[in-house]
Amino acid sequence: MRFFVCIVGPGAVVRGKVADNTLVFGNPAREIGRASLYLERLLLAPDTLDTYGLPLAERRALQRAHFGLHDGVVC
Repeated sequence: MRFFVCIVGPGAVVRGKVADNTLVFGNPAREIGRASLYLERLLLAPDTLDTYGLPLAERRALQRAHFGLHDGVVC
């Protein structure tokens, strides 16, 4: 099975249908690119930090380690 995605940016106002593999942003929402290209670049980026689904304490610890923070102070 193959899934098709579209990505709608935060605050975008969509009226009507959004085509598969589309990246839309704005008010009113406008197509600005292809979702597949955005996701590919996001996954390959060295600074990508995925904390979705992690418990809060684990998420905060991972963020502090990733950004070099210690008790809110940059090390």
